[in-house]
Amino acid sequence: MWNSTCGGRLVPQKKELNMPIQFGASDTPKCPKCKNIMRLSRRTPHPTRGYDFELQTFTCRICQHEIQRQADIGGEVAA
Repeated sequence: MWNSTCGGRLVPQKKELNMPIQFGASDTPKCPKCKNIMRLSRRTPHPTRGYDFELQTFTCRICQHEIQRQADIGGEVAA
């Protein structure tokens, strides 16, 4: 689908993903290396469990260490 012209050109319409807002995305775990608070840097649908689960990547702003975890739609961290 295309939007109206932008400077004389047609531009593609942005496709929105309807991902749930929950999944425990507001959690702020501590970095296992330096003990500072980590921030959620990436959320993706789980590759094998579908849209009811997601993979979350947290990144430490101080040492750049990353951890990844799985969470279900209710915000519970999955093993």
